[in-house]
Amino acid sequence: DKQADFARSVNSVLKTQEGLLLGYTFDGVAFVDCFTQDLGQESFSDVKIVVLGVGSAAAAVISAIFDNAGDAHIVIYDILPGKAGQLAARVQSQREKLVDIVVVSDEAGLNDAIAKTDWVFNFTDIGKDNEEEKPEQIDYALSNGRKFFDANYRIRKNGFLQAAEEACAKEIING
Repeated sequence: DKQADFARSVNSVLKTQEGLLLGYTFDGVAFVDCFTQDLGQESFSDVKIVVLGVGSAAAAVISAIFDNAGDAHIVIYDILPGKAGQLAARVQSQREKLVDIVVVSDEAGLNDAIAKTDWVFNFTDIGKDNEEEKPEQIDYALSNGRKFFDANYRIRKNGFLQAAEEACAKEIING
């Protein structure tokens, strides 16, 4: 599966009649389907997105977004900028045309990107074990008019979503 190869992970395994195991990931495709079919985001065409984190789910989603709309604008931030740069290079290498993917490595660059974005997606594990924890690098005062999505799969809002909501984010979505 192209997506599983790119994400370097699988979340579904199929055993063929020949006994081969084939791995698939649906993180990216399911994410884009959810946003385009269930949440009213018609496409990601010309949408500006800041992605926090560079794990396999983030990689699958970024790849699927560019499959959906080659003219999306994505800024990646991670506490390990080298890994963010590697992911950006991998995304670009799988495309025939150049895509708008940028890495920021400091707090000022992150907040400048957030000030210009439509969406902020959190794919870090911040807030996963401690619901009050949030990425401290973000100036949440910039949340006004932006949409925030957290991929930590929990029922209650974590600190990331709570801080965005308190700062008048346009919309928050708890993945």
